[in-house]
Amino acid sequence: GSAMAAHGSWATGPDPTRAWQHVGLPIAVSGASVACATACTNPLDVLKVRLQVMDGATTPGIGGLGNGAQPRARPTGMADAFASLVRHEGPLALWKGLTPSLIRAVCYGGLRLGLYRPITALVDSSPSGGPRPPAGRRGPADDADGSPPGSRERERGGGGSMSTKVVAGCASGAFAAALLNPTELIKTRLMADERARGQSSPNAGGAGGARVGPYQVLRAVVNEKGVAGLWRGSAMSMTRSAVLTASQCATYDEVKHRVRRWTGLSDGVATHLLASMLAGLITTTATNPVDMIKTQLYMDAGGGGGGGGLRSRGSRFRPGLAGAAGALAAVWRRDGPRGLMRGWGANYLRLGPQTVITFVALEKFRSMAGLDTL
Repeated sequence: GSAMAAHGSWATGPDPTRAWQHVGLPIAVSGASVACATACTNPLDVLKVRLQVMDGATTPGIGGLGNGAQPRARPTGMADAFASLVRHEGPLALWKGLTPSLIRAVCYGGLRLGLYRPITALVDSSPSGGPRPPAGRRGPADDADGSPPGSRERERGGGGSMSTKVVAGCASGAFAAALLNPTELIKTRLMADERARGQSSPNAGGAGGARVGPYQVLRAVVNEKGVAGLWRGSAMSMTRSAVLTASQCATYDEVKHRVRRWTGLSDGVATHLLASMLAGLITTTATNPVDMIKTQLYMDAGGGGGGGGLRSRGSRFRPGLAGAAGALAAVWRRDGPRGLMRGWGANYLRLGPQTVITFVALEKFRSMAGLDTL
């Protein structure tokens, strides 16, 4: 009674005066933690994208973008791709796409992680079990020892079943990806583009010698495909984000509770590190096939000046699920099932540390903001 009066009913909607504490603040601290991780791992994201869009024995600018750059030998792996990228484009090429990456990290990362707990509480509400308030600020309705309501249950491995956590992760991830697909598309195309020193392709959105930036990519896509082109590949992006958030959050949540139960470790940095490292491994394996298809669709969004991937210059994947199926078929024909795991090493070297940094920072930021732990 009193706890629900203080927090509001999540069956009918939160109390407007508590909206910031229960939704806004978790989104803000989640965005900050993801931005920290993104800034640290952007070079590995660039390498992952380059490996996923390689085409043929020789490839212009690694990415196969058909942009007029001199073809060079296809790298044989991540180390070779790194050396080739730095040698031909300079060290700053490792931070290509950083601006849209950070914008997307704050908005997309904040939404998908910040909404996870509120959606978990909403999904977990039932007439039989009674509505449960979301994870929020510590206050007068806290337990006798000062911990938030329900935290002791979560420490024992409660706080929702595994299926509830998976559903909540899928919902928050898909929503965030659908809303912010343009930032992911622009980021991917910038990372794949070798035009660090400029070229004159009309699809680059600029004259020869001009650097290609977020605005040029945005203008090129809109000019050729219209505003709807910014949501090219959104179905695969939503699928990847749903799989990513569900595997990442649910795995971290479950592993952390089981580690504490089996080892007696406190809810501290050591527990957060162990849980996040395992979550990173599972998340990378689960999302890599979807990520591979998504990258192909993003590279096909703006035509010959930046639409390399596995398709020949000037060709197109069809919109929607048919395009995803076409990209899958192209990857399968070229490399077989192993092609779906292309870039796994770079993806894990990025997503593994990113998951660790994200969750360790998130737990710290939540504590500083007066929120309970995940």
